[in-house]
Amino acid sequence: MKSAVRLSDRSSDSVRKLASFVHISETGSLSRSAAALNIAHSGLSRQIHELEDRFGGKLFHRTGRGVVLTELGKLLLPKVRKILEGLDQLELDAHAFNATPLGSVQVGLPASVAERLAGPLFDFTRKHHPQIHIRLVEGLSGSIEELLLEERIELGLFFAKHPNVSRGDRVLCSDALYLVGPIGDQLTMTDTIDFSRVPGLPLILPGLPHSLRTFVEEAFAANGKRLTVPLEVDSMSPCGRWSQPKVDIPFRRTTASPGTLPPAVCRLLGSCRRN
Repeated sequence: MKSAVRLSDRSSDSVRKLASFVHISETGSLSRSAAALNIAHSGLSRQIHELEDRFGGKLFHRTGRGVVLTELGKLLLPKVRKILEGLDQLELDAHAFNATPLGSVQVGLPASVAERLAGPLFDFTRKHHPQIHIRLVEGLSGSIEELLLEERIELGLFFAKHPNVSRGDRVLCSDALYLVGPIGDQLTMTDTIDFSRVPGLPLILPGLPHSLRTFVEEAFAANGKRLTVPLEVDSMSPCGRWSQPKVDIPFRRTTASPGTLPPAVCRLLGSCRRN
């Protein structure tokens, strides 16, 4: 017999339990979800137990680092998401006559630009569209593009070499690629650097499949060169800490001129796509 939530039982309490199930699956932690949802840990645990009794099986396995979905949980998660999305859509449809934008929009931003864009985005939304709730998802450019493809976020900002206009990508601007090094380093003293001088340098870059790493890899391969990457960093935070005065490594950046740097290393800042 298949587990299901019958129409007659879709009370607000049932919806809250289903929403809690989805939230815990995303955080992997009862404690974090309880804090985020402003629910007592015991109360949230009771909600899950009641759902498990209803569905006839365990939804989560406990681990040393939190909880993970059981096979039953994995089966039900996409169905529960559709139920909740359907209920949200009903509310949106009911308010469509007012022509007042409302609802929740999940926006994905790379960590490198989230600090600058998140504040203005929230301020603009609060002023012009107070009925819209923004949920910010911060991550690597590649992961944001994946979230868009999986339709887990509605709006995303990411780096792309070849934006796909047919699927809704919109180019916001393009940005040059900079080589960053210590102040006083002769190689980065000039405003531009010829690409032929870069191979052999120990570089700090994101790991694959980050789009920036892919671009640089392709540029080196096109010139018959190999990258030297002793350290891979998938977050801007460590780089920021290394640039602090207390580390005593001040940085200077230089960029390659369009005539000397292969086009493959140019990156488009902000392919923006809406699902």
